Amino acid sequence: MIVRVGQERTPIVVIDDFYPDPERLFQYGAQLDRYASRSDDSYPGCHAKSVEAYQRFLTLVAHGEIADVFSSTQAAVVSTTSRFSRVTTPESQLSVLQSLPHVDALIDTQVAVVHYLCKTEHGGTGFYRHQETGFERLNSTRLPQYQRSLKRAVMQGRIAGGRYLRGSGQGFEQIHAIEAVWNRAIFYPSNLLHSGQIDPERDIAKSSEVGRLTLTSQINFDASN
Repeated sequence: MIVRVGQERTPIVVIDDFYPDPERLFQYGAQLDRYASRSDDSYPGCHAKSVEAYQRFLTLVAHGEIADVFSSTQAAVVSTTSRFSRVTTPESQLSVLQSLPHVDALIDTQVAVVHYLCKTEHGGTGFYRHQETGFERLNSTRLPQYQRSLKRAVMQGRIAGGRYLRGSGQGFEQIHAIEAVWNRAIFYPSNLLHSGQIDPERDIAKSSEVGRLTLTSQINFDASN
């Protein structure tokens, strides 16, 4: 299924029953000793390396329907990266940037993937428009104006840290949301503003829990074509 969101009509691909053996992925991702946090990563949790079979599968998918939607020139897939992700940061410990929608890149040739290895009681993914600038996607041209707007909002006390964004708020309008469904994968441009719809009561994993488990990936297309 393809949905187009916002004023820019950005495509999002939703594929249910995505992976042939999701239970095996879940069992691998549920081994908590595989995870580590990184100080240079703004993700509010921890990650573990994906498995090679998943990387190969994702590359095959990227060359098919995903290239048809996101690459107008049928550019070759240059690389794919994936990792298991668990939300572990308490809401009160979030920075300002962790409390806002974000982008994963500033280019049009990268596609982000969220593969849910959890069920609908966990939070899905929301997509956003920044109200002051009207931006739904960011690039190197738009970034300075966007950053100036955020800085003003912080100085004026209009946005703050310490909360997971669910729905609209903090100067952002939610333009679409997709539920977390077991073995559902969603594909969207990495420069589209988005945020996990994190429920602190259900989604934050304790030390002995898996919590909201996802596989997050990036697909990079050849920008030279």
